[in-house]
Amino acid sequence: MPIKGRRHHLRTLKRPKRAKRVRPEAKADVHHALHAFEVSDPLDHAETDLQAYRHVQPILTLLAKKLRLKPRELRIWDPYFCKGTVVQHMAKLGFDQVRNVNEDFYKVQEGDLPDYNVLMTNPPYSSDHLQRCLDFCRRAGKPFLLLLPCWVAKKPYFSTLKPLEESMFFVVPLQRYSYTMPPDLVPASCKPSWVGEDGATSPFLSAWYVCVPSMPNFFKAAKTVMDREGPFDCVLVKSLQASKWKLKKAGQTGEAEAPNTARAGTNKRCNKRRVASKKRTVPGTIEFD
Repeated sequence: MPIKGRRHHLRTLKRPKRAKRVRPEAKADVHHALHAFEVSDPLDHAETDLQAYRHVQPILTLLAKKLRLKPRELRIWDPYFCKGTVVQHMAKLGFDQVRNVNEDFYKVQEGDLPDYNVLMTNPPYSSDHLQRCLDFCRRAGKPFLLLLPCWVAKKPYFSTLKPLEESMFFVVPLQRYSYTMPPDLVPASCKPSWVGEDGATSPFLSAWYVCVPSMPNFFKAAKTVMDREGPFDCVLVKSLQASKWKLKKAGQTGEAEAPNTARAGTNKRCNKRRVASKKRTVPGTIEFD
């Protein structure tokens, strides 16, 4: 083929399309598109550890009994979606009716609410999510269990729950709960220095804020059950201020173990307290201010 014709032939061949470069902001749009709601802060994505749910298992079981339901029939609604791990965790504990789907909690409130017996969630902490969550719980008038930092009880917006004060109590762990930030939702560039490579973090002392309206003796019944059957690595109190003394006492007497079991020696308990006191704290976090 003549050189001129060869050049014309090469020009007519289809060139492979060059891959388009994706701008950083475009990647962020794709990332947020994974959820049906606006994500105000990537650090809001955190899955709760199974241990935290174990601590409220007796409370949910007692609530089901009061409602004349079996635990597997109790309808639990977690309105804030991350990865849906709560469904698997609760199934392991015998609770099969758990709703945690990819939907906008605030838009759901504009229509018909799901049929639920109790709201249980670890809400996001950024923006005004905590205020809006507390306001919904007050208006709904149904039982709720909120996993929140202990400092929330000192915030002005916590007064939203003042009318429910008589029905409220708290489940406080002897050791901080652990949370996991999914790597596909929280980029490494966004993770604070105290977050582990696997996404695990325990940035502050948190507790379950529990409220069971219209059942005035529920706290007393729950305390009787948990004092007898456990779990023994948490305390049940009517106020977070009271939990400070309870936690100190539990650390001194080894109440994390079940009653009537062999106690560790004094030296061993002292060593544990020394190790706990040396744990690195997160800058800027507050415990019981």
